[in-house]
Amino acid sequence: MRPKGNGLIPLHDDKTQEQGFFCMKLVEFLNTEAEMGTDEYKQLWEERFTAAKNGCCSYKERCPIYERTVKNRPVQLNLFTYKN
Repeated sequence: MRPKGNGLIPLHDDKTQEQGFFCMKLVEFLNTEAEMGTDEYKQLWEERFTAAKNGCCSYKERCPIYERTVKNRPVQLNLFTYKN
């Protein structure tokens, strides 16, 4: 029987709520820019996904998903500042 937390002290094995980010269009754009499996691809992956998670996608000018998002929500908020 697992112990149940009382809300005052968090248990170390409690499941944490993680919200991940993934975009298939971003992967498609990366695949056209660099060859998969290379160091350049790895570096681009880290840079572009970090930027996209923060709301500064490098491909927003040609992305149909971003275009639909802007139609529904005209103001795109930047939650974190992204520095190159």
